[in-house]
Amino acid sequence: MSDPSVNDPPAVALWHGAGNTFALHDGRFAGRFDGEGKMLDPAAVCAWYGVDGFVSLTAPSTPGAAASVAFFNPDGAPAAACGNGLRCVAALLDPERTRATPFRTDSASAVRSPA
Repeated sequence: MSDPSVNDPPAVALWHGAGNTFALHDGRFAGRFDGEGKMLDPAAVCAWYGVDGFVSLTAPSTPGAAASVAFFNPDGAPAAACGNGLRCVAALLDPERTRATPFRTDSASAVRSPA
């Protein structure tokens, strides 16, 4: 844990995608904030859980997208993309894989459609 003043783990779900583990925060309706209204620190989240990366979902900024996605490396640096992380996002957005049509997510680097 990188911040000894943090007593409780950040509210995220752990997801596994093709050999990697990600801390995924679904903030589509509340943004990338914890329960106390503080912005989540990707490096602290990764350190707390010992995961390969942090994935943050927020409300989409592109019309027709299901969510806006931000990927972060374990050191907290933004990542342009993450295929395994996007697989986890797809599983979250469509857990039963029942969508008849593909869906899109947007990020700082591109609009993507998970395969």
